Amino acid sequence: PAGVQSVLAARIDDLDPIAKAVLRSASVLGSRFPADALPALEDRRGEQVHRALATLTERQLLRAPHPGEPMWTFVHPMARDVAYAGLPKVERARRHAAAAQWGVEFLSGSEAEVAAFVGHHAERAHDLAASMALAPTDPAWSAREPGFHALVRVARSALARDDHRSASDLITSARRLGRGVVSELDDLGAVVLHAEALASLRRLDEAERVLRPALRVATPELRAAAYRILGDLRHKQGRDDEAATALVTALEEAQRAGSDRVIAATLRQLGLLEYAAGRVRHAEKRFTDALALARRIGDPRGVGWALQHLAWSATTRGDYPCAQEYLRDASEVFRRLDDTGGLGWCAGTEALVWLLSGQLSRARRLARDLIEMAGSLGEVWGLAVCLTIDAVAAAELGDIAEAEAEAERAAELFEATGDTWGVALTLVARGLAARGAGDPERGAAHLHNAQAAADQGGHAVVGALSMVLLGLTRLDAGLLNEAEQAADLAMRALDSLELQPHAQLGAKVLAAQVARARGRLQEAIQLLETALAAGEPATLLFPRRQAYAHLAGTLLDAGRPAEALAVARRAVEVGAEDVRAQVLAWRALGTVLVASGKPAEGRAAYEKALAAATATEAVSEAAQTRRLLSAIPDGPKPVNLPGVADVRVTRPATGGLPAPGATPSTVASTAPSAVGSSTASSAGAPTVPSLAEPTTQA
Repeated sequence: PAGVQSVLAARIDDLDPIAKAVLRSASVLGSRFPADALPALEDRRGEQVHRALATLTERQLLRAPHPGEPMWTFVHPMARDVAYAGLPKVERARRHAAAAQWGVEFLSGSEAEVAAFVGHHAERAHDLAASMALAPTDPAWSAREPGFHALVRVARSALARDDHRSASDLITSARRLGRGVVSELDDLGAVVLHAEALASLRRLDEAERVLRPALRVATPELRAAAYRILGDLRHKQGRDDEAATALVTALEEAQRAGSDRVIAATLRQLGLLEYAAGRVRHAEKRFTDALALARRIGDPRGVGWALQHLAWSATTRGDYPCAQEYLRDASEVFRRLDDTGGLGWCAGTEALVWLLSGQLSRARRLARDLIEMAGSLGEVWGLAVCLTIDAVAAAELGDIAEAEAEAERAAELFEATGDTWGVALTLVARGLAARGAGDPERGAAHLHNAQAAADQGGHAVVGALSMVLLGLTRLDAGLLNEAEQAADLAMRALDSLELQPHAQLGAKVLAAQVARARGRLQEAIQLLETALAAGEPATLLFPRRQAYAHLAGTLLDAGRPAEALAVARRAVEVGAEDVRAQVLAWRALGTVLVASGKPAEGRAAYEKALAAATATEAVSEAAQTRRLLSAIPDGPKPVNLPGVADVRVTRPATGGLPAPGATPSTVASTAPSAVGSSTASSAGAPTVPSLAEPTTQA
């Protein structure tokens, strides 16, 4: 209130001249200030300042520090505001400049604390001097050069913790202070940092415009840093051939300069290019070399990012235990550095591991926590990735409306930054949601667009995933020729991606279903058995349950009912959270039991399938399950179905696959085709480990 300000102003005016001057100088330093700086601002002897501080403490305007603490404080912030307002602007500017100079020479503390103090006061002095158009010789301008270097150091720290927006603003301020007073090389060093911050913010055109002068320098180390940023820009623009050329130049220049830190960062970025092209093992070699170099030169942040990149790569290959180990090590590094950005990326990778390993609820919980954090930090790309992870998990869990909304929101963020990788992933999420809702035509349209976006950006792994899902969705609609074409393309793409054998399960399920529909039962059985024999991963990769269900149906078609029953039991035992896997497993068991002369037990299994098919918004399997259930005569229901003893089959299942859309007239004719039948909308939705791109942090 104005009355309170008036009382404070009167109390300050009542002070003796020295105490009043000291109080006003203290107000320049801030609400908390080091008393040792006051003589430099006041040009007075230390004993005069100490007497003034005693007076100000008695008047309850200042509070002395506790023993062992260096900082004095104003009793109330308003006292500081009133004292500061009492200084003419020209005096404020000169005292801020004096504070910055004192900080350079005498302030004790960490490098970050000193840089923040000097940068703040130099910037205040500059802005006040500029607003009054003071003469170039005025002392208020004297802190420009130290202020420039201090703000650059603060900006570098902001980049290190992934606070790109602050880094961009700080570099802009630094260059404003340094204009005309720092060397061209120093200014170009700031230019490179500014371009790096802008590129991380996905302001790509602006980053390229800012970076252009730095590309013309002859100094090897600066030239290497500039071309490394250019490589990152080109990669984010989807121009990977040009990105590779720029990064090779950066690597050569860094080697000429002997800059191991830049060499390690460039190796990581070259690894990202290899990863984007689907050369996962080549990418890991780059990341491993960068890790070894960062450890040798004592660059902990470089160690953390190399480990994080290796975790994403291992996730993509389907080696989830290895990914978890890398993540633990990377998180420990970032925790010691107090690097919240690095910890955030590790948590995002962990959410991806849970998603791809079928632990959908766990993935959603973590992704939602990260969505809130990324939104509060303004981390647009990280927010979009977490939204996409949550959308995919939601679609598989049957939360269709939420999946659609989050995928659409993520797509807007990715499109705003021109990120074709992210756009392709959001289309995958929307395709899964539409397929789960029982709309294969709309799902196929989204997945076709996902494939086109992946091809445009050269994202081989995402393209392979899109092709697998597109083939399964075509199978849902009974379009066998298109499904077969997609299966062939997907298998060829995945064979070239150096993935773990179990990571190809979804594509082999698709190929097996096509073979089964063509009557090539032995080929289908061999495909599924080979895929399932690749080894159980430690996690629950959800297509495995669906693969067992499809294998049970194919064995039944092939006249091997006893084997079909054993496999169907295995299908219901394998854990999986996604809706489709639950429905198909119980339906497979029901069909085999009915075909084996156990209609009551088969009905109980079908009822479990129907409960799963109608419990969420993922209702694509409900109609077929109801048809199967309605074809069984009413009768007594068995108890403890999962513990059914060995069934002696007296009547082998016979019959072929009905035409697309055909309604079964009898249970006997339906049984073989109802277990994992492509024409019965029961194709499994695989999780190919590919929903991942390592973070492009250097």
